[in-house]
Amino acid sequence: MHSDTKPLLLAIAYCVLAYFSGSVLYAPLLGAIFGVDPRKVGIDGNPGATNAFRAGGMALGTPVLLLDFSKGFFPVFWLFESAGPLQPLLALAPVLGHIFPIFHRFRGGKGIATTFGIWSALTYWVIPSVLGTTFSVLLALKHFTAFALPDHLGVMAGMLHLTGWVALLYNRLYLTIALGNLALLLLAHRREFKRKGKNHAQP
Repeated sequence: MHSDTKPLLLAIAYCVLAYFSGSVLYAPLLGAIFGVDPRKVGIDGNPGATNAFRAGGMALGTPVLLLDFSKGFFPVFWLFESAGPLQPLLALAPVLGHIFPIFHRFRGGKGIATTFGIWSALTYWVIPSVLGTTFSVLLALKHFTAFALPDHLGVMAGMLHLTGWVALLYNRLYLTIALGNLALLLLAHRREFKRKGKNHAQP
């Protein structure tokens, strides 16, 4: 094998591993132990932490949340520096895997907990704090005022806020990752946007 080719092949392998990590959906796996299927809870069939909390309470939702976070955090924390020119792809691969999991016919979750995981690996507390603060403010407004964004718009607002702070604080590489992350979460919520558009189109 040519010495210049080996690092690239390793980087590709790392990206595939990170994608496989994201493709493991812990909500249905742990839900089977509890005798529930989080995908059958709620209106979206989302196999993620939110429906895990709805289906099994704290006992199911907490480990699912931590595992969905961890499957984004650890691949990026361990492999990002070794991915060379494929660093953006490696950082996004766990989120891509969660949204389009190869083990579940490419029907996955929304990728929010995994997004927190990858940004915790990349920036420690900085960017996750930005995203968490945005979601907390929107949640407080929803519960204590008449202002309430639909969940998918709240996610987009959080991601736009995240992207803005990444542009201010970090380099072009991290901005590329942020824009890719925004695009992936937009894809993850495409059904909500289509549903909203159809509702507005009705006379």
